[in-house]
Amino acid sequence: MKTLSTWAIATALLFIFQSSTAQPAFLFTDKADSILQNVDKSSMTTGVLFDRAFPASRFDEFNSASDTVDYNFISQVYHELYQASYDRSRLIDPTTMNNMVEWENIRGRIPIMVLDYQYNQLDPNSVQNGLLS
Repeated sequence: MKTLSTWAIATALLFIFQSSTAQPAFLFTDKADSILQNVDKSSMTTGVLFDRAFPASRFDEFNSASDTVDYNFISQVYHELYQASYDRSRLIDPTTMNNMVEWENIRGRIPIMVLDYQYNQLDPNSVQNGLLS
């Protein structure tokens, strides 16, 4: 009986994972893209422009003196990196990621996530220096 209930939960979660992979609308990203459409992005080396996502986590100001964070922070950071990425096909949708974490918690396992990511960001002084208007 326990095997049947585990199988039923796994099947239900698989269905949830598959149905949640539709591209969500990112209003902030769409607006940022329309504003930055004429900016030369040829010098971008990462495929991620952090300015395309609303910086709710303030991840760009993260103090590396502390090497651990809580789940809410890392989840928000991942969502922002996902939004900021020009090629999301290589990343797991944030909703799917949260569902996977929940599934592991149900199974009594503690998921660990390490984000080692490079990204590009606009120079904060670009308007003042006449590089962006």
